[in-house]
Amino acid sequence: MSREIKFIPFFVRIGTICLPCRYPSASVELVDNVFGDSRGLQRFPARRSLDPLSLNGIPMHHRIHAAYHQAKFSRSPCAWLFIDGVPIEEWLNCHLEYPSLELHGLSLMWLLDEEEDALAKRRFEPAEDGTSTPVPLLVCGDDMDFDCFVLMTEQVIDGEILHWRRFGVSVSDGLEVGITTRWDAESRPVSFSLGEFREALEEFYRLMKA
Repeated sequence: MSREIKFIPFFVRIGTICLPCRYPSASVELVDNVFGDSRGLQRFPARRSLDPLSLNGIPMHHRIHAAYHQAKFSRSPCAWLFIDGVPIEEWLNCHLEYPSLELHGLSLMWLLDEEEDALAKRRFEPAEDGTSTPVPLLVCGDDMDFDCFVLMTEQVIDGEILHWRRFGVSVSDGLEVGITTRWDAESRPVSFSLGEFREALEEFYRLMKA
């Protein structure tokens, strides 16, 4: 006998599991019934990973750190950024549902031109509180420049929180990357602790020089 689980809006979301292998564009939200009965956790299919939220007044952010990673298009491991323990290109592939994002490289590592590389590093660096910066996140794994596909985010600093407020594809190229961007209609924001984000960048650059 099959049971139908109806969606009830009175719940608290407490986590996300991305399933990049069997379901490359899906995730599963774990939700807890606020009525505290014995049904426990329920699983509901979700199009994307969770937006930042607050639980009992405590802000919950995505985790970010740096480590070595060998991307699908790379011949060897190199310094990389991870979100919630997943390589950034794979995590964004799950979060945004863009085609083949897992085949794109982190701009901080995957640019050949020195000026473009310096620009990416400047844009990634958190700016002053209350500001926003267009940041190039991923570039073509083959071209390794800003003249092909470039995934952008609007990076916003709000006190001790760093937001990737929205995502899109740069229309302008080269050193004008991100000046003209086709932003997604659905923003799908992501938030990090500003302190942890800075620590991740510091560790990334340390691994690059190691």
